[in-house]
Amino acid sequence: MGYRTIGKQLGEKATTVGAIIRKWKKFKMTVNHPRSGAPCKISPCGASMIMRKVRDQPRTTRQDLVNDLKRAGTTVSKKTISNTLRRHGLKSCSARKVPLLKPAHVQAHLKFANDHLDDPEEEWEKVMWSDETKIELFGLNSTRHVWRKKKDVYNPKNTIPTVKHGGGNIQLWGCFSAKGIGRLHRIEGRMDGAMYREILANNLLPSYQVGQLFSVAEASKNNTGGGEGIEVLRNEPYEKDGEKGQYTHKIYHIHSKVPSFIQMFAPEGALVFHEKAWNAYPYCRTIVTNEYMKDDFFIKIETWHKPDMGTTENPHGLSPEEWEEAEVVPIDIADRSQVDDVDYKPEEDPSIFHSEKTGRGPLGPGWKKELHNSNCPYMTAYKLVTVHFRWWGLQGRVENFIHKQEKRLFTNFHRQLFCWLDRWVNLTMDDIRRMEEETRRELDQMRNEGSVRGMKAGED
Repeated sequence: MGYRTIGKQLGEKATTVGAIIRKWKKFKMTVNHPRSGAPCKISPCGASMIMRKVRDQPRTTRQDLVNDLKRAGTTVSKKTISNTLRRHGLKSCSARKVPLLKPAHVQAHLKFANDHLDDPEEEWEKVMWSDETKIELFGLNSTRHVWRKKKDVYNPKNTIPTVKHGGGNIQLWGCFSAKGIGRLHRIEGRMDGAMYREILANNLLPSYQVGQLFSVAEASKNNTGGGEGIEVLRNEPYEKDGEKGQYTHKIYHIHSKVPSFIQMFAPEGALVFHEKAWNAYPYCRTIVTNEYMKDDFFIKIETWHKPDMGTTENPHGLSPEEWEEAEVVPIDIADRSQVDDVDYKPEEDPSIFHSEKTGRGPLGPGWKKELHNSNCPYMTAYKLVTVHFRWWGLQGRVENFIHKQEKRLFTNFHRQLFCWLDRWVNLTMDDIRRMEEETRRELDQMRNEGSVRGMKAGED
């Protein structure tokens, strides 16, 4: 049967029938073969060259590759470059931004993960996480692309390292924990170590504040009994003129604790003092008054807590005249010579104490220098004590006596705070508030029982 006859029966041209029959005889199939298309402009050698380039430098642009091939004698378009790379399994993706980590950082992170791998959930609930971010004021950060495979998204070559400082933008610091988010802090200027420590001191709840409040409660109980001691009238949050913190009002019954030369002149019931305190950490203010002397007596204690080693000059911003009259008295809690013999207790000696929970201590003669050279947080409490006592014949003597006793009190208190570390280091602020309420009830009972307890003032 001829091609024409078959064509008439099928309604096709004789040439079409002939072409199909010849294809079948030669290839045993009738479908069309895929065509080869235009020849590749990039030779196998050129393709290998650009593949090596993007493997070594994933941030290479298409224009860079076009220029490289042109220097090698091959002229192609950027579209041709894209097609060639895709045929080899690569595609253009935005580079992920990750923190800039040096090998030492990587090892430290790995050690931290291994050390805390089996920590219980309640331990992680006490952890505060913090980080910084940068927001461009005008537009967005430029986007960088890399050539990579899907599985290589976090290969260091395919990422853009980021650091914790910059400029021409708004930088913000924030924190969160299992209990919720913390405060948002705007970073002014360039971030450095000193600024970072100050941000932590001002925004995270420092362990010092927990230890301070714990020690105040314990010291109150140690100085109450036999009809004297401390009475807590109010302990409540306050907020005024942008200042926010905790307000306390206490009464000190201390008749037998003052020197005899004061007892001789003070009528019965006159040695009762009112202490009002505003704790808005890192700034705290305490004012002590006496209803008998009214405006003729007060003690004002202002405290700034700063993340340094005592190097801030005039931390309270006194005028030149006031600063000239102020006496700077450094306190070293590890210096035994600064403690009166009557106050010394081996269990409250930081040069002996070692914390089982934190590994801190004992504090040797060079502990300040060692601390400054370490990665541990540190802080100085700058206390400004102002005493006003107007009583003819006693003014100078009493004011000097009070200043001496305040230094003695600060020294003993902070030595106790450090040596009680294992008792308060794992406490939260909620724990402290519950403890303060329990202490208030205990003080009311202790004041009417037993004998007089606690520190007594020596004779001037």
